[in-house]
Amino acid sequence: MTDAPHRIDTDTADRLIAAAMPAFDSHRIALADASGQILREPIRAERDQPPFDRATMDGIAVSSAALQTRRFRL
Repeated sequence: MTDAPHRIDTDTADRLIAAAMPAFDSHRIALADASGQILREPIRAERDQPPFDRATMDGIAVSSAALQTRRFRL
């Protein structure tokens, strides 16, 4: 029988991840030369995109029983 996995809280996990991350130098480059580079800071949009409420997924749900009878209630 195996032991349960060791669990840690999120603050400890954040510290462990940060400690294991390599240090990268930073420098400015033209956007055209940025392919393959690592962005050093978060990107934030100045407004929501798209700027209106929108469904992010389209589709319908069908029960497996309805598939057997091929009768769908919409």
